[in-house]
Amino acid sequence: MATPPPLTPAQLRERLHTHLIDHYTQLHGTLVSITLGAAAFAAAGFVTAKTKPGDSILMWLFWVGGLLIIGAVYAGAVTGVFVLPGGIPSLLDLFIPLGIGLSQFMVFGVLTANVVTISDPDGIIIGWFAAMAAVGVFAILGIWRARSLLEDPTRYDVTVQSDVAKYRERLARDAGGAGFVAVLCVAGAALRAANIVLPLYGMYIHVVVIIGVLAFGLSQHRGAAKELNKFA
Repeated sequence: MATPPPLTPAQLRERLHTHLIDHYTQLHGTLVSITLGAAAFAAAGFVTAKTKPGDSILMWLFWVGGLLIIGAVYAGAVTGVFVLPGGIPSLLDLFIPLGIGLSQFMVFGVLTANVVTISDPDGIIIGWFAAMAAVGVFAILGIWRARSLLEDPTRYDVTVQSDVAKYRERLARDAGGAGFVAVLCVAGAALRAANIVLPLYGMYIHVVVIIGVLAFGLSQHRGAAKELNKFA
C-alpha cells in the first residue's frame, strides 16, 4: 500500500476553512436524529395510552410544539452556517449545541415517561414548559455565539460584507423570537408551579400561541434561506 503524500499547508488551510461548519452541521444533525427518535416513541405511546380526551389533546399539542422547536432551532443552525468564518471549534461550540440537544430530548422525555397513564399532570406540564424554556435559552446562546463569530467584517471580502451584516441583524431578531418563546414557557411553568391552574381551554390557547410563534420563526428561516441562496 502506497504511503499518501504529506499534507501541505494549503490542504490544512482548506480543511480548517470548513472545520467549524462541518462541526455544526454534523453535531446538529446527530442531535436532531436522536431527538426525533424520542418524539416518535412519545407519539407511539399517545396512540396506545388510555387518557381523557382533553388530556390527550394537550399532550398532542405539547408534541407538536416540541417538533416545531426542533425544526426552528435546526433551521436556524443550518440556514446560515456556511456564512461562518473558518476556524477550530471552541468549548462553546460544543457545549451550546449539546445543551440544545439535551433540552430538546427533555421536551419529549417528560411526555415519554407518562405514555401509559397521566398520573401527574402538573409534573408533565411544568417539565414540558421548563424544557422548552431551556431550549429557548440555549438557542439564544447559540445565536449570540454565531453573531460573535460574524462580528469582524474584515474576515469577509468587501463584496459580501453587507450581506453578512444583514444576516447578523436577522440573527438578532431570531434571538428575540427565541426569548419570547422562553418567556411564554417560563410563565406557563411558573403559573402551574404556583398552583394557578388555567382552565383546559386556557392551557390550549397558551400552547397554541407558542406553536404559532415557532411556526412564524420557521417561516422567517425560510426567508433567510431565500436571501442567502444568492450565493448558490
